[in-house]
Amino acid sequence: VVAILAGSALLGSGFGSVDILLVMAGKSVWSLWNSAAALTTNIVLNLILIPEMGINGAALAWAISRIVSNLLPFLEMRSMLGINPMSRGWRTVTGASLATFGLIGLGLRLAFGTGLGVVAVYVLVAATAYLTIIWRQRRHLDLAAFTGMIGKRLGSRTRGGTV
Repeated sequence: VVAILAGSALLGSGFGSVDILLVMAGKSVWSLWNSAAALTTNIVLNLILIPEMGINGAALAWAISRIVSNLLPFLEMRSMLGINPMSRGWRTVTGASLATFGLIGLGLRLAFGTGLGVVAVYVLVAATAYLTIIWRQRRHLDLAAFTGMIGKRLGSRTRGGTV
Protein backbone atom coordinates (compact mmCIF):
# COMPACT_ATOMS: atom_id res chain seq x y z
CA VAL A 1 0.00 0.00 0.00
CA VAL A 2 2.74 2.41 0.97
CA ALA A 3 4.70 1.66 -2.21
CA ILE A 4 1.63 2.37 -4.35
CA LEU A 5 0.93 5.67 -2.61
CA ALA A 6 4.59 6.69 -2.59
CA GLY A 7 4.82 6.03 -6.32
CA SER A 8 1.80 8.21 -7.02
CA ALA A 9 3.18 10.95 -4.74
CA LEU A 10 6.47 10.83 -6.62
CA LEU A 11 4.72 11.07 -9.96
CA GLY A 12 2.46 13.84 -8.69
CA SER A 13 5.37 15.90 -7.43
CA GLY A 14 7.02 15.47 -10.82
CA PHE A 15 4.15 17.36 -12.41
CA GLY A 16 4.65 20.25 -10.02
CA SER A 17 1.94 22.69 -9.03
CA VAL A 18 0.14 22.66 -12.36
CA ASP A 19 -3.27 23.06 -10.74
CA ILE A 20 -2.12 26.24 -9.02
CA LEU A 21 -0.79 27.52 -12.36
CA LEU A 22 -4.18 26.81 -13.86
CA VAL A 23 -5.94 28.83 -11.16
CA MET A 24 -3.39 31.64 -11.51
CA ALA A 25 -4.14 31.70 -15.24
CA GLY A 26 -7.77 32.47 -14.38
CA LYS A 27 -9.09 29.00 -15.10
CA SER A 28 -10.48 28.12 -11.66
CA VAL A 29 -13.55 26.50 -13.23
CA TRP A 30 -11.24 24.13 -15.09
CA SER A 31 -9.61 23.31 -11.76
CA LEU A 32 -13.04 22.57 -10.29
CA TRP A 33 -13.88 20.18 -13.13
CA ASN A 34 -10.50 18.49 -12.81
CA SER A 35 -11.11 17.93 -9.09
CA ALA A 36 -14.56 16.55 -9.87
CA ALA A 37 -13.04 14.17 -12.44
CA ALA A 38 -10.43 12.99 -9.92
CA LEU A 39 -13.10 12.49 -7.24
CA THR A 40 -15.31 10.56 -9.65
CA THR A 41 -12.34 8.42 -10.68
CA ASN A 42 -11.59 7.68 -7.03
CA ILE A 43 -15.16 6.71 -6.17
CA VAL A 44 -15.68 4.52 -9.23
CA LEU A 45 -12.34 2.76 -8.83
CA ASN A 46 -12.97 2.20 -5.12
CA LEU A 47 -16.29 0.54 -5.95
CA ILE A 48 -14.57 -1.68 -8.52
CA LEU A 49 -11.23 -2.43 -6.86
CA ILE A 50 -11.90 -2.70 -3.13
CA PRO A 51 -14.11 -5.82 -3.33
CA GLU A 52 -11.43 -7.61 -5.36
CA MET A 53 -8.20 -6.23 -3.91
CA GLY A 54 -9.04 -4.82 -0.48
CA ILE A 55 -6.76 -2.10 0.86
CA ASN A 56 -4.45 -2.47 -2.15
CA GLY A 57 -7.41 -1.65 -4.37
CA ALA A 58 -8.16 1.45 -2.31
CA ALA A 59 -4.52 2.53 -2.60
CA LEU A 60 -4.54 1.92 -6.35
CA ALA A 61 -7.77 3.92 -6.72
CA TRP A 62 -6.26 6.79 -4.74
CA ALA A 63 -3.05 6.65 -6.77
CA ILE A 64 -4.88 6.72 -10.09
CA SER A 65 -7.16 9.57 -9.00
CA ARG A 66 -4.10 11.49 -7.84
CA ILE A 67 -2.51 11.01 -11.26
CA VAL A 68 -5.74 12.21 -12.90
CA SER A 69 -5.75 15.32 -10.68
CA ASN A 70 -2.22 16.16 -11.88
CA LEU A 71 -2.41 15.01 -15.47
CA LEU A 72 -5.54 16.95 -16.44
CA PRO A 73 -4.24 20.41 -15.49
CA PHE A 74 -0.86 19.57 -17.02
CA LEU A 75 -2.49 18.70 -20.34
CA GLU A 76 -4.69 21.81 -20.17
CA MET A 77 -1.72 24.05 -19.46
CA ARG A 78 0.16 22.58 -22.40
CA SER A 79 -2.53 22.27 -25.03
CA MET A 80 -4.98 25.08 -24.27
CA LEU A 81 -2.76 27.72 -22.69
CA GLY A 82 0.51 26.92 -24.45
CA ILE A 83 2.51 26.68 -21.21
CA ASN A 84 4.84 23.73 -20.78
CA PRO A 85 5.75 23.29 -17.10
CA MET A 86 8.28 20.59 -18.03
CA SER A 87 11.03 22.77 -19.44
CA ARG A 88 14.62 21.85 -20.16
CA GLY A 89 15.50 22.84 -16.60
CA TRP A 90 12.81 20.52 -15.23
CA ARG A 91 14.21 17.67 -17.32
CA THR A 92 17.74 18.39 -16.06
CA VAL A 93 16.72 18.41 -12.40
CA THR A 94 14.45 15.37 -12.79
CA GLY A 95 17.09 13.40 -14.66
CA ALA A 96 19.72 14.30 -12.08
CA SER A 97 17.40 13.23 -9.24
CA LEU A 98 16.56 9.91 -10.88
CA ALA A 99 20.17 9.17 -11.80
CA THR A 100 21.67 10.06 -8.45
CA PHE A 101 19.10 9.30 -5.79
CA GLY A 102 17.21 6.65 -7.76
CA LEU A 103 19.92 4.62 -9.47
CA ILE A 104 22.57 4.99 -6.80
CA GLY A 105 20.06 4.07 -4.10
CA LEU A 106 18.80 1.07 -6.01
CA GLY A 107 22.33 -0.10 -6.78
CA LEU A 108 23.47 0.20 -3.17
CA ARG A 109 20.36 -1.52 -1.86
CA LEU A 110 20.71 -4.44 -4.25
CA ALA A 111 24.41 -4.80 -3.56
CA PHE A 112 24.57 -4.18 0.20
CA GLY A 113 21.05 -4.16 1.68
CA THR A 114 19.50 -1.44 3.81
CA GLY A 115 21.73 -1.14 6.87
CA LEU A 116 22.45 2.18 8.53
CA GLY A 117 25.97 2.33 7.06
CA VAL A 118 24.63 1.73 3.58
CA VAL A 119 22.08 4.53 4.03
CA ALA A 120 24.80 6.90 5.26
CA VAL A 121 26.99 6.13 2.23
CA TYR A 122 23.95 6.46 -0.04
CA VAL A 123 23.05 9.92 1.26
CA LEU A 124 26.64 11.13 1.04
CA VAL A 125 27.31 9.77 -2.46
CA ALA A 126 23.90 10.63 -3.97
CA ALA A 127 23.79 14.16 -2.52
CA THR A 128 27.35 14.88 -3.65
CA ALA A 129 26.63 13.59 -7.16
CA TYR A 130 23.35 15.52 -7.36
CA LEU A 131 24.86 18.79 -6.16
CA THR A 132 27.76 18.35 -8.60
CA ILE A 133 25.37 17.94 -11.53
CA ILE A 134 23.26 20.92 -10.44
CA TRP A 135 26.37 23.06 -9.92
CA ARG A 136 27.66 22.21 -13.40
CA GLN A 137 24.26 23.11 -14.87
CA ARG A 138 23.90 26.29 -12.77
CA ARG A 139 23.88 28.70 -15.72
CA HIS A 140 21.31 26.63 -17.58
CA LEU A 141 19.16 26.42 -14.43
CA ASP A 142 19.64 30.17 -13.75
CA LEU A 143 20.79 29.56 -10.20
CA ALA A 144 22.36 33.02 -10.10
CA ALA A 145 18.86 34.51 -9.87
CA PHE A 146 18.07 32.21 -6.96
CA THR A 147 21.27 32.97 -5.06
CA GLY A 148 20.78 36.68 -5.71
CA MET A 149 17.31 36.48 -4.18
CA ILE A 150 18.65 34.72 -1.08
CA GLY A 151 21.41 37.30 -0.73
CA LYS A 152 18.88 40.13 -0.82
CA ARG A 153 16.73 38.48 1.85
CA LEU A 154 19.71 37.78 4.12
CA GLY A 155 21.04 41.30 3.58
CA SER A 156 17.75 42.85 4.70
CA ARG A 157 17.87 40.82 7.92
CA THR A 158 21.42 41.91 8.76
CA ARG A 159 20.59 45.60 8.21
CA GLY A 160 17.65 45.37 10.61
CA GLY A 161 15.00 45.37 7.92
CA THR A 162 11.97 43.13 7.87
CA VAL A 163 11.43 40.29 5.51
